[in-house]
Amino acid sequence: MRKIITVMAFFAVTLLSTNETIAQENKKDIKTEAKLFTHDLTQKFKLNGDNQRTIYHAYLLKERKLNELNNPNLDKNEAEKKAAIINTEFDNKVKAILNETQYKEYLLKKKK
Repeated sequence: MRKIITVMAFFAVTLLSTNETIAQENKKDIKTEAKLFTHDLTQKFKLNGDNQRTIYHAYLLKERKLNELNNPNLDKNEAEKKAAIINTEFDNKVKAILNETQYKEYLLKKKK
């Protein structure tokens, strides 16, 4: 009986640590994506430091909100509506930083 409890405890700890590792990797991936996205916009539109930080943090926030929508308890239609709102909010933040011509270029690039 003790061996069974020990084995079950071992599997529980292993399972919990695996979930934690996956969550940490997702955070790193999101940060890497945010850096790459910000770098691309900076290269294309010559953003200053403040604008880079704003874009970077807005991208992180957008991705975190979108990841929260991956909840199996959430209705698919509701999740799609919320995702559209999140993406629109992000695009509005980008629009506030870029001028009209740059924003049009951003939208064209985004559609590809």
